[in-house]
Amino acid sequence: MTSPGTPTPNYATPPSGGGGMPKWLMILLVVLLLIILGCCGGFATCTYLARRAVNAVPAVVQQQMQNQGVTVNANGGAIDMPADFPADLPVYQGMKPVSSVTPPGTKSGTVTFTGTAAPAEMSAFYRTQMAQKGWTPVLNSADADGFNQHYTKDKRFFHVSGSGKAGDSTLMLTYGDQ
Repeated sequence: MTSPGTPTPNYATPPSGGGGMPKWLMILLVVLLLIILGCCGGFATCTYLARRAVNAVPAVVQQQMQNQGVTVNANGGAIDMPADFPADLPVYQGMKPVSSVTPPGTKSGTVTFTGTAAPAEMSAFYRTQMAQKGWTPVLNSADADGFNQHYTKDKRFFHVSGSGKAGDSTLMLTYGDQ
């Protein structure tokens, strides 16, 4: 309420003397605009750098693993057999090597294969082959899901295990000095 004699303010027209936006509001808007543009530019830069880092990590990790004697093809493709894999150890035909662990400075390792052979077929193959090559059986166990066999010869050991079913099986060969 206004007292008698006080003019009633007119809110429809801006006050005289300078008009427009106050300076403090204009400065605030400019600062906010700079912050927003800086964040967007920073976000784009961060996104670019993050993508480059993510793309570089697999190669770096793969190299570090290889330096430690570990080879894995994460895409499911075959890998090369370890250079020091013993010549007198058989590999079941048709099995694809997918990973290997061969610690540097040792004569031991593990190679994992995938394939389509039935575990019972692989088990019979290794029993026959290892006997023919002069290896002594230490363990031979099998069930419906797979098998384990362990052999020794000349202060060396060889362990073979298989699992899965015909059409989708895994074979693991572990070898080394006793």
